[in-house]
Amino acid sequence: MHRSKTSLKLVLAVCVWFGFLWGCPPPVAALPDNSAVPSFHIGIATGTPAQGADDFQGALEMIRLYGDAGNGGMVRHITYPDNFTDETGETVALITALADDPAMKLIVV
Repeated sequence: MHRSKTSLKLVLAVCVWFGFLWGCPPPVAALPDNSAVPSFHIGIATGTPAQGADDFQGALEMIRLYGDAGNGGMVRHITYPDNFTDETGETVALITALADDPAMKLIVV
């Protein structure tokens, strides 16, 4: 039973990822001065390019499409250490730092 729950979570995470990758428009909220800002942030944690260039490049593409959260966009990208299994404390701290943002609604690892 535990394995099926894990599989379901993985499938849902992949569906969310591909939904944003293939053209979902970014949700925005109108401000009084009619400028548009994202209504929430998305955090993406990937390995470094040495671990897997596909994940890293996918995160950069998301930033290109939806903007960097630090510059008024939606996406905040972090990379976890190459030896994340030995540095679990640092990895957890990096991901927890994403969750500290009150506008953060989704974190993809």
